[in-house]
Amino acid sequence: MTVDPSTISQHLSLSDDNRTVTAVTTAQKVRLVISRKGRTRPDQVTGKCVSKESLTGHQYWEVKCKADEVSITMGYKEYSWSPQGMDDKSWTLSMKTSNIEFEHNKVTTKIPGPCPTRVGVYLDYRAGILCFYDVSGNMTLLHKVQTTFTQPLYAGLWLNPHTGCSAEFCYPLQV
Repeated sequence: MTVDPSTISQHLSLSDDNRTVTAVTTAQKVRLVISRKGRTRPDQVTGKCVSKESLTGHQYWEVKCKADEVSITMGYKEYSWSPQGMDDKSWTLSMKTSNIEFEHNKVTTKIPGPCPTRVGVYLDYRAGILCFYDVSGNMTLLHKVQTTFTQPLYAGLWLNPHTGCSAEFCYPLQV
């Protein structure tokens, strides 16, 4: 799985292989905006990005998180991606400092435990199952969704642009 470069916010830097995004500081941001002149859109004002590939079928992939304040979202292509998890078109696992929350359709569910450094995401599109796991050590289920998906899904990441944190898409597998 890779990040669609056209969705990269001006607050993020993208690796050459389009898999790792890093929040940039103000000095870095100035250089990044100059180098991308004409490529940023007005809605790209926070640290978000979206996968290039749509996701259907059975999928498992992981996100490696460095530092905290990272959110992982699954949503439909038409979704505005802001605010994540606050409508019926997106499902978001947010990790902020020492607090984990799942957000969907304006409902926030607090999840006990420390923020993981690696999150596994399992999708069974036809069955309408979406699971988030802490795979930093032993595999621990963080949250499970049972729903009906009506369109292909895309993975999104949000990073706090003030922390210098990074996140990387890892191990995309068809299962």
